[in-house]
Amino acid sequence: MSGGATSQRGTGLRERKRAATRESLVAGARSFSAERGFSHWTVEQLCEEVGVSRRTFFNYFPSKEAAFLGQAEAGIPADLAERFLSRGTPAGTGGRSAGAGGLSPGLLEDMADLACTLAEAMPLTRAAFDQVMAAIDKDAKVLPLMRQSIERRDAAFRRLIAHREGIDPEDPRAQVATAVLTAVAHRTLAAFFQPDNTRSYRQVFTAYVAAARAVLQT
Repeated sequence: MSGGATSQRGTGLRERKRAATRESLVAGARSFSAERGFSHWTVEQLCEEVGVSRRTFFNYFPSKEAAFLGQAEAGIPADLAERFLSRGTPAGTGGRSAGAGGLSPGLLEDMADLACTLAEAMPLTRAAFDQVMAAIDKDAKVLPLMRQSIERRDAAFRRLIAHREGIDPEDPRAQVATAVLTAVAHRTLAAFFQPDNTRSYRQVFTAYVAAARAVLQT
């Protein structure tokens, strides 16, 4: 029992250190981009600023673009994808009764949970938001970079939804579901970073999801 507890504490400490290093790299990448412009700093300079080796950097991120975006993976992490898939029942396989259009009744809420979990894994602070906005103003390459990231994430969500629901990724239902998620995420960011906001990101996101459901059910 004692050895197991020690091991768990050690694992927890390692995870906290990894999270701290990751956040430092993301914060450094955004700070550099806001101050110098995204095109005017290198991975080596970031590593020197944070105090890690180049090899360590690439253990966390595949590129400087990924560090700036705070995305260690191109798609959705496997554990989160598996959890999302396990909650659904493809059409025609039995289990939970299908909702509108033959989709799982909890699809929208499960999509929201996945989106919030992904967002909460990144630093969600006003300072980080301001740095990203400053980086967009500083370097014309940043906005297309972010748009491409959103498109890749949307495509990953669409494939995941299609897999879960047993439909084609190009099915209009998969496309609309992804579009709703993207719209909600956009509105959530704007509301979350309002100076007078006191709600968590998840609370704001959930409120917009409820509004989307109310509109879609009319």
